[in-house]
Amino acid sequence: MTNRTPAWFQQVISNLNYEDHHLDVDACSIHYQLFHPPPQAVQKCGVVLVHGGGAHSRWWDWTAPFLQKDGHLVACIDLSGQGDSEDRESYNMNTNALEVIEVARALQSVHGLQKLITEKPVVIGHSFGGWITMLCGRYYGEELGGIIVLDSSVRPANHPNNMRGPPMKKKKPGTKTREELRKRFRLMPPQPVKNNYLLDYIFPLSVRETDEGVIVWKDDPNRFQKNSDYNPNYTQEEAIEMDTRMSQRLRGIQCRMTIMWGEHSEFFQDPAVVEYMRREVEAHSPGGTQHTPIIMIPDSHHHVMFDQPLVVVTALQTVLSGWLAADEQESLGSRSLPMAKM
Repeated sequence: MTNRTPAWFQQVISNLNYEDHHLDVDACSIHYQLFHPPPQAVQKCGVVLVHGGGAHSRWWDWTAPFLQKDGHLVACIDLSGQGDSEDRESYNMNTNALEVIEVARALQSVHGLQKLITEKPVVIGHSFGGWITMLCGRYYGEELGGIIVLDSSVRPANHPNNMRGPPMKKKKPGTKTREELRKRFRLMPPQPVKNNYLLDYIFPLSVRETDEGVIVWKDDPNRFQKNSDYNPNYTQEEAIEMDTRMSQRLRGIQCRMTIMWGEHSEFFQDPAVVEYMRREVEAHSPGGTQHTPIIMIPDSHHHVMFDQPLVVVTALQTVLSGWLAADEQESLGSRSLPMAKM
């Protein structure tokens, strides 16, 4: 366990440079942070970072600046009902995917990404946000340069964990003091915490004070009960249909893809899960590509950006750089086709 705050983290946080933006999506105000690349950087594709369930955009505070420095225009979204976005009367994953793609579109239509060499943005999601990212690849993949998912498992049909439901139900009521709520703050699902300084940083950004002076979490406490994708009263037929649908999340993706997972993640401890995902991407070829990388993040659990923050950054940079190089090579190839002999 590391309590000492490392110098790299202090430097990143002390130099955070972003703008707050809001976008109306299906009658709901969606908040996102926008990190502009430095003027001297070679401009690269836009990136949308999607947090997991129970999290918010600030969970990317120690990841986004590295991509920003590399030349990416980076948006960190708060999904509806979380962070600084508005609550909805009801939630579903398709609407979350719409929120993400609308932010990705805003990188082009509002923030000027269409002027860059690489026009199509990339979506990167963790956990629940990874499932949302897969939906973006399925429904809006032709608008994207690719997707990357972090520790978002896809299990075969009839796997015993498929109908387990979300790890959190209803959030407990708030408290009068931040100290009381801090004692309850933990990663979900539970896991060993190596870098406590990250929890200490993210906690105050995860709560707010109500008009009545109560300290509460910055999300809709009824979010899971209001989510039509999680119905505890499924009929047997509905349960079978949902089980099948969940097992096919890697099918129909219309853009290239990279999968990353934590070596000790609770969701990947069954070797059959990784093997199933490998077979699925080989059979269904996301974006028509011949190979979809599946990368293990060493010595990490589910929350890979907490366990191995710099390893995750390096892995993302490597994938994005590889895609950029492939795009440039393809562009050069298309411009240098030999002329037909007369």
